[in-house]
Order: sequence, then structure tokens, then C-alpha cells
Amino acid sequence: MDLDARLQLNTRVLRRIDPCVTQLLSVASFAVYYKYENEWTKTSVEGPLFLYQRSEEPYFGLQILNRNDPENFYVGLSPLDDIELSKEFLIYRSHQQRM
Repeated sequence: MDLDARLQLNTRVLRRIDPCVTQLLSVASFAVYYKYENEWTKTSVEGPLFLYQRSEEPYFGLQILNRNDPENFYVGLSPLDDIELSKEFLIYRSHQQRM
């Protein structure tokens, strides 16, 4: 499957979950969600990760389609949130958690 066809397929899949999806910005074929509360703890959430634009607030979303459980990980992104991107990691801190 070529890149354009894969992008269209991923967009259709995401729109079933979030009808406000307008554009995929970035895709990782596999991601694992770790939670930080004084130490890093692996959660049961793992699968493809999507960063995308939405037609309604919040205008950006981050979603991991969980392969281990029917419940996916979703967070609506705000310009006040902190996102660090490295070659291997994406670290997200909500502005609400820092208050």
C-alpha cells in the first residue's frame, strides 16, 4: 500500500473515533504510553499513535489506538501544553497538570 493510500485509510479509521479529524500531522506505527507519577510506569496502552488536526476545539489531538484494550488513549492538545520530541520519545505535559 502506498503512502497516500495508507494516509487515507488511517484518516478514515480515526474519523470513526473522532469525527472532527481534518488532517493527520504525524503517525508512529507503534507507541507505548508511560505515565509519570514520581517514576515512569508502563500502562496497558500500546499501538499506533496519531497526531492530528481537528475542526473543533481542541484543534489538535493525540491518540493511541490501543491494541490491548478497547479503550484508546486520547488527549486534546492546547497551545499551553508542553510537548518534547526526540528521536525515540514524545513527552507530553498538560498545562493543567503543571498548575
